[in-house]
Parts: sequence; C-alpha cells; structure tokens
Amino acid sequence: TLASESDSKKVEIPYSVAKTLLESKIKELREVIEMVVRRHICKRYGIYHLWPAFQP
Repeated sequence: TLASESDSKKVEIPYSVAKTLLESKIKELREVIEMVVRRHICKRYGIYHLWPAFQP
C-alpha cells in the first residue's frame, strides 16, 4: 500500500510499480550522496579538477 501525502487514504499499487519507484528514489539519493562526498573531497584536498562544476 502507498499512503498519499494529501490524504490518509491508502492506494494499492502493484509490486513492480513500488519496486520501480523505490529504485528510482534510491538512484536519486545515491547521486546526491556522490555529489556531496565529491564536493567534500574537492574542498578538503583542493582537487577541483575532479569536479569541474565546483569552483571555490
């Protein structure tokens, strides 16, 4: 079941849909974590060539 944010009704969704939604969210979170870690490394060690988009 998937609870809607706008109301308390529960909606039944197929396992495959739930799996796809979770995989998508996990991928998104991994990308954010990778960006944060890379930025931290770049700032700490001054190796900005690893992340050209970030300049001090």
